Amino acid sequence: MFAAEHELNHYTAFKTRWPNDFFNRITGFLQLYPRDYERWYHFEHHRHPRNWKREPELLSRGGPYTLASYFPYLFGITYWTERIERLFSVTAGNAANYYTVSEKRKVVVEWRVHLGAYGTVALLSIVTGSWFAVTYWLAPLSPTKAFQNVQNIAEHTGLTRETDTIHNTRTVKDR
Repeated sequence: MFAAEHELNHYTAFKTRWPNDFFNRITGFLQLYPRDYERWYHFEHHRHPRNWKREPELLSRGGPYTLASYFPYLFGITYWTERIERLFSVTAGNAANYYTVSEKRKVVVEWRVHLGAYGTVALLSIVTGSWFAVTYWLAPLSPTKAFQNVQNIAEHTGLTRETDTIHNTRTVKDR
């Protein structure tokens, strides 16, 4: 899911912008990672690679890894705790400082819409007694985070801190 969102963010999945934006909204919703929030977050990630004072991916981890903090990240546990915490934090208006004022307004609204939609899915699931959302959405997403996190770690580890993505990012292939 994140691979799709990542390519859609960079407008590389489709030749025209609108299908990238359309499907990016869907993948963002399904991952509890709204499109605009992630797009700007990801931009800052590439602007300040491996900079513990400015890079949002690192800032959200709270500091360099220790063995105790590395394994929860690697196995996807912190993905869920951070997404749920962020869902309520940004919904309350607490967007990060690297967003412009207009971006902050937009991501707060975006997270509020997501929270309302998640609440609607949860309410419909309870009212109908359906496990569909858990069975076909949340349960399959959970174990895949470990694989995606291995890719995330390999993507930048040991590379330069230059802002040029050609030098601070590597492609991870399955062969």
